[in-house]
Formats: sequence, C-alpha cells, structure tokens
Amino acid sequence: VFESKKSFINSTPINYKGVINFKPFNFVINIDSKKLNYLYFWKNLYLIDELVSTKLLLNQNLYGNIFISSEKILKNKHFNKINININFKESEINLDNTRLYSNNFGELEIYNSILKSEEGLSILSGKVKLKINDKDFFYRHFLIPKKNRKEIKNLIFDISLQLNNRSLMVNNVFFEDNSKIRNFDSI
Repeated sequence: VFESKKSFINSTPINYKGVINFKPFNFVINIDSKKLNYLYFWKNLYLIDELVSTKLLLNQNLYGNIFISSEKILKNKHFNKINININFKESEINLDNTRLYSNNFGELEIYNSILKSEEGLSILSGKVKLKINDKDFFYRHFLIPKKNRKEIKNLIFDISLQLNNRSLMVNNVFFEDNSKIRNFDSI
C-alpha cells in the first residue's frame, strides 16, 4: 500500500494512493491532480509510444488499473474535466470508461478501445461517443445551417490514433437518435 498527499508534477499538486498485490500480481492506483495540461500530455505521447512499441507494457502477467482524475484541463478549449481509466489485462491495455467532460458540449466517452503494437507502431483504436448536452451550442460551434440540422443525441466515432506521430484517423462516424444508431453515409 502506498500513498502521497503532497506530491508535485510540473508544479501541479497531485494526490495518489494505490495497492500492489504480489500473489497474484495486480495493482490499483488512483491519482487525483488539481489540473492536467493537455498540451504537455499530447506533446509527450512518444513516451507511451516507446513503452508500447517495445512491448514493455504489453506483458501477459500485467494486471491492473490506473485511474487519473482532474477537475481542470489546461490548454484545451473544449473540455474542462477528465477521468482517465487505464486497464492492463494480460497483454492488452485499454482506455475503456475514460471520460472527458465539457460544460458546453456534454461528455466524451472512450469504449471498445485497445492500445496495441503493430509493426513497431503503437496504435490506440476504439470508439468515442460524444453525448451532446446542449444541441444549440453544438450547432453554433460546428456552424451547421438550420435547414441541414438533424436531431442528434450522440455522435460515435470509430478512431485510430498512431502515437508516434499523433495522427488520428476517423474510420467511421455514426449518429444516434432515439436509441437508433445510424451510419453517416446514409445521410
């Protein structure tokens, strides 16, 4: 068992506590940060890329969870709160149940995700659901003319993010209205 209530990373106060079990090996770590610098995190994805592409983190005997929460996201104009959920299970890592919150848009949730190494490249693929709270703000922000607006409850993106060069590919976009999921190609 370990814990810290007065630690700092880049002058940002963080609290963390965790439990590590050795038989069988698993861990749970909870990290609470006053603020999270999005730009710093985005620029340093190469560190995670190195750990995944060398398959250091993709270990069959690695089980655990790391929860990171922050009430304030710096250098990001769309989201203001985040809960990151990193799951290690056998030789897989996923970010399922990671959520970003916005006072204006709503909530962004990651699910069906997997962080994998393919041909020496680290790729995060999964689905991202944008739950829209304020439709007027959404349509104003994306400048969709009134005559072209549809009643959208949620947007679902099937994405792949290559960590080494931070290239994001949107493989498919779906929208959800009245609990039906439809492909954007049909519009």
